[in-house]
Amino acid sequence: MSRRVIVKYADLVPLPDDPPSPELMLDVPGFGEMSSRFPGLRSRRRLNRRADQWSVLINRAKALHPGYKPPEFRNFVTFEVPEGLDPGEVAKGVRDRAGEFKVERVYVEPPPMPPPTPGPVSTTGTPTQGYLESAAQGGIDVRYAWDQAGGRGDGQRLVDLEWGWDKAHPDLASLGIEILTGDVYGALDHGTAVLGVVAAGSYAGTCSGIAPALGSVRCASPWYSGQYDLVTALLDSIYEMSVGDVLLLEMQNMGYGFAGIPVETDPTTMELVRLATAVGIVVVEAAGNDGTANLDDLKDESGSRFMNPADPAFRDSGAILVAAGTSTSPHTRNPGSCHGARIDCFAWGDSVYTLGSVPAQNQSPAYTTPIDRTSSAAAIVAGAALILQGLAAPNRRLPLTSQQVRSVLGDRERGTRPASTAELIGVMPDLRKIIEDGVLASIPDTYGT
Repeated sequence: MSRRVIVKYADLVPLPDDPPSPELMLDVPGFGEMSSRFPGLRSRRRLNRRADQWSVLINRAKALHPGYKPPEFRNFVTFEVPEGLDPGEVAKGVRDRAGEFKVERVYVEPPPMPPPTPGPVSTTGTPTQGYLESAAQGGIDVRYAWDQAGGRGDGQRLVDLEWGWDKAHPDLASLGIEILTGDVYGALDHGTAVLGVVAAGSYAGTCSGIAPALGSVRCASPWYSGQYDLVTALLDSIYEMSVGDVLLLEMQNMGYGFAGIPVETDPTTMELVRLATAVGIVVVEAAGNDGTANLDDLKDESGSRFMNPADPAFRDSGAILVAAGTSTSPHTRNPGSCHGARIDCFAWGDSVYTLGSVPAQNQSPAYTTPIDRTSSAAAIVAGAALILQGLAAPNRRLPLTSQQVRSVLGDRERGTRPASTAELIGVMPDLRKIIEDGVLASIPDTYGT
């Protein structure tokens, strides 16, 4: 599989339109010299949308958030590096000539990182779902929300972005799941487990999804004919989603010396997540499963701590970033979870039993699979976000935006705090407290402010 070097040209640099044939290269500054030095190098526009399509999205974003400042998305370019060449050397070659080529940034795109493998599947037993219970019992009080109007996520819309799912599972079949973009590419247990936590229909009492009354469940995969392309999957999803929809990013990256950090640590992905939240999509993002990674200390190639809110170079994507905590109270950080001041929320990162995929026993309604760390935690928080939208809908003209949902679920005064603030994992949502405090009624039913 070829690797990609991403070259971001300065916003004001005019780049040519795409060539008329896919066999022709995009004629951008410096490519001729680099292709002479690195034979077989190919150039492509990384975010392949027409200028008018970008205008539609950017206008939508500015209508909701007038202060939103997009990059020139058409100035992200891929130098595709054939096998046998070192992409790091290509990136260094461009970086050494960055001023001459008018390049803002150049980096090697992260390779695909498979989802964690859930635990062994059992066809007997019942899932333990203590996270549905009250905060006093260690959960987020989903059952209390279910008794309120809209509290089952009624009519809300979810997109789950990861590698694969077993759509035929009896607890999921009634959802009419559609694949929005990409190909199912293995890891069926992981995706099936995630959807079980969020939306399972409780066939024969097997597993109760947090938001079992959704209007639609769609899935997006980053695989296209055997080629990994998370950026395209994310961009395709943004185009197909509406204000208030929840996008669950059950993915993680390698990079900066760590294996298992948020996908938004990739600069192109960061800009697309910023765009998604600017157009009102509620993005819930796993913080990643490298327990040695304090996101405050991640440094980019210039030495900037771009994930540290206290650093002047900090970039806020607007996503709800989710770490994993222990299932037992007082909650502490799961040792397999990233952490840092940027984290908004945590949820259970162990003892979450949910649906599994067993191809040879596809009709058995009773199998369970343990899923843990930020995979389970992000799924739980996505379910809470969908419930929040459902609760708000009866009394609002407009859905809540990502920023509004994040402010509620990550509220330090209304969530369950970890045993110590030194855990750096945010708070676990407490739906009962949010409902009883009337928080949703205080959010203005308007955008553009």
